[in-house]
Amino acid sequence: RDLSGEWLPGTVAFYQTSKEQARDRLVNRENIERGLSASEKCEDSIVCQSTSALFGVFDGAGGEGNGDVASRFVAETMANYGNYYAINSAEDLANVTRMAQQEMAQKNIPGMTTAVITKLLRKADGVYAAYVSLGDSRFYVVHNDGTADLITQDEGFENQIWNCLSSGRGYAGVSQFGEVKLKRGDKIVLCSDGITGDKGSDLMSNDEVASIVLRSANPEDASRNLVAGARKADDRTALVIGEFNQ
Repeated sequence: RDLSGEWLPGTVAFYQTSKEQARDRLVNRENIERGLSASEKCEDSIVCQSTSALFGVFDGAGGEGNGDVASRFVAETMANYGNYYAINSAEDLANVTRMAQQEMAQKNIPGMTTAVITKLLRKADGVYAAYVSLGDSRFYVVHNDGTADLITQDEGFENQIWNCLSSGRGYAGVSQFGEVKLKRGDKIVLCSDGITGDKGSDLMSNDEVASIVLRSANPEDASRNLVAGARKADDRTALVIGEFNQ
């Protein structure tokens, strides 16, 4: 049985800004508080479905062109699948992700996109987060003790990725998936590499992710603080799920 609305109402939020806004030094806390939002040039897409407990971040591979087309197609496809198919395990989630790639190929959708997706599940012994990952977007679990576990492994290095969803080259298969048991108070972060960086001073450590999330009052504040705290001049997307006690 999926988690549906039992654990999630009011506990999820996301925030996005675009690469051009970062390059123009517009992405800061002051402008975010004034209502800065991502421009149409942002190539990141999201799924945020509290009713089906399905969430995802998709980072279009800009260097290949049509990354925005690919990320939006996969996000819309996965959202539809979340409403239509029973997803009760990590294997189910991996299978519907494979179906999304097959649909990309059948429709010859151009471009490439990363994918990090989670589906929250309630089982007899507690709540689990099933996940799937392709590329270098990330899935963290932040604990109340101040630590953050990076659950996924980057399938890429610096500005290169070697696995993604596409209708042509670049797709190596859906092999990175699993389930994580959650504890009360845990927070989940899904984010594109515009948040975590990929080299040098742009890199955001696990401890920094934990610190930003835990000093935030709610998921909306946490997602905005992650975007404001990022250092890479790129599209930035952060989606945060969890209970906040402040």
